[in-house]
Amino acid sequence: MGCVSSKHMKKDLKQEHVPDTNGYGYVNHVVSLTSSTYGALTLDKEKDQPTNTVEESKTSPPRTHQQPEVINAWELMEGLEEGAPISKKSPKNSFGSDIKRRSPSPLFDPELLASYEKELSEEEEQIKRMECNKVRCVIESYCVHVVERDVSMDSGFKEELRKLMGTNEVKVPVVFVKGRIVGGAEEVVKLEEEGKLGVLFEGLPPKALEECGGCGGVRFVMCVECNGSCKVLDGNGKKTLRCGQCNENGLVQCPLCR
Repeated sequence: MGCVSSKHMKKDLKQEHVPDTNGYGYVNHVVSLTSSTYGALTLDKEKDQPTNTVEESKTSPPRTHQQPEVINAWELMEGLEEGAPISKKSPKNSFGSDIKRRSPSPLFDPELLASYEKELSEEEEQIKRMECNKVRCVIESYCVHVVERDVSMDSGFKEELRKLMGTNEVKVPVVFVKGRIVGGAEEVVKLEEEGKLGVLFEGLPPKALEECGGCGGVRFVMCVECNGSCKVLDGNGKKTLRCGQCNENGLVQCPLCR
């Protein structure tokens, strides 16, 4: 070639013979490109890599309808331990058994349940106390003598009320006038609104002008035998006995206003 660019290429082109380990050699061409050779050198085009294989590999082969594979359960369970029993599921489980199976701990806190029962009991006692106070206010307005029996102060009053009512169930308040039962708070309020309660109170002794100096109107005093502890010593002073003079609260009825 007689062009200038070809002469430069001839000078810049060097051949290097590199021996191979197998005894064969190959020619290593080292090309040095200069500014004058730009555009004059034609490189071999890279061979297009086949893309069909990649596209074919991405596409999955069409699925053919095959028979379902039969799995032997006994072969799968051969490696299991004998100590681990397999529980059989019942076709129908009750609600309670399902809860026991799912919940290792109780569904609710026992302390919470006990607290609820206590709050419910206090609410009932509050309602009874309000009814008793209502009956007391109505009766005191007539200024008649009233003998109160507080069942919370002495369990003996509860047994007495059971005998009078002829039943084991005790509901308070209950009002008796001249040995006849009048009823509870609802009946007393109804009679008072109708003006019939005063007729029932005719002939009753009047209310004392002053409260009892012994109990202050509470109608109970502390037992002097056990000092309210409900326990006394025997004659030898070695054994503790139950006091026989007071009730379960260590109280006795006031001897002045009983």
